Amino acid sequence: MAVVYLELPQRGVYLDDPDDVTAYKVMFDRLRAQAAGTAETAELLMSVRQEYLR
Repeated sequence: MAVVYLELPQRGVYLDDPDDVTAYKVMFDRLRAQAAGTAETAELLMSVRQEYLR
């Protein structure tokens, strides 16, 4: 059984309706596909850190 957990300021909500779970899975898959890789993320963080320390 798949479940989506949403954390809100005052409480958490669990969604277990298959349509809800599918919609969140699709969104997560799209975000993951667009995310930078590990090496690119590390380079970005190092660059931002260097700018911050100037």
